Amino acid sequence: MPDDAAGCTAPSPRAGLLRATDRADRAQPRARPGFRRCRALSLWLGLLIGLPMGAWSTAARSEMFSIASNSMAPALVIGDIFFAGRIRDPVPKLFRRGEIIIFRRSDTGSSDWVKRVIGLPGDRVQLREGRLHLNGQPVSREFIGSHEVDETRMPSVMQRYRETLPGEAEVIFDVLEQDDTQPFDNTPEYRVPERQLFVLGDNRDNSLDSRAMRSFGFVPMTRVLAQPRFIVWSRDLRRIGTRLD
Repeated sequence: MPDDAAGCTAPSPRAGLLRATDRADRAQPRARPGFRRCRALSLWLGLLIGLPMGAWSTAARSEMFSIASNSMAPALVIGDIFFAGRIRDPVPKLFRRGEIIIFRRSDTGSSDWVKRVIGLPGDRVQLREGRLHLNGQPVSREFIGSHEVDETRMPSVMQRYRETLPGEAEVIFDVLEQDDTQPFDNTPEYRVPERQLFVLGDNRDNSLDSRAMRSFGFVPMTRVLAQPRFIVWSRDLRRIGTRLD
């Protein structure tokens, strides 16, 4: 079944980085002397990155968010912390297909969600046997290989594909599929209303998104809060600095 956990939360810079480090520590079976030194290094690295970035985010109207589910894997995974630029006036020209957004599902909701924009106002969106179709045409999908996802209720080994969204500037990103026979792999064709967006999670078989029209549906532009910029902390240190815009 799709993962219906909230997509992201907004921690304080220092607290978020410390929690990410603590979770990574607890995942280890034993703390050997060498690991203790790595843990101390990771802690200081988190502080060195987080505190200056926290000051910068205040000045630049940005905010740090942490990921609470794997619905956006492989782009964002549990434990990732990233900066996002706040949106004050969400006019239609701000949005483009393929970008990741943070939004509220209701005007009174307290949880922030993170998904990828697939359909803009007027677009027709449909999935057929797992393949994304946009305005009646199949979106290019290239098989990359198997991909392992941790801490998910879905099988840990997924199939990784590279999708290319059409437009003035093509947007390329990777998605995950268990297979092409899951409940949301075949949908009706949806036409996106004015000033609303159709969003999907990159982890297609483990995401609650616009395909669930009765419980989720389209996202009004007025509820979009921010646009992610780059990863500032991750359990996999190689991901730090990865751009998301």
